[in-house]
Amino acid sequence: MKAKLLLAAGLLAALPAFAQPVQQGPTVAAIRARDALICGAHPGAPGFGVIDSQG
Repeated sequence: MKAKLLLAAGLLAALPAFAQPVQQGPTVAAIRARDALICGAHPGAPGFGVIDSQG
């Protein structure tokens, strides 16, 4: 049990060594150029986006 725990802890500690750097994509560049994030609403999913009197 202790060996499994140490193995899991070692693998978890080594995980950041395999992380890849993230590149900014065209979507993020467009949002930054626009200086605004445009969000939509879906009338069929009221828990995630509700259209009110202002749209």
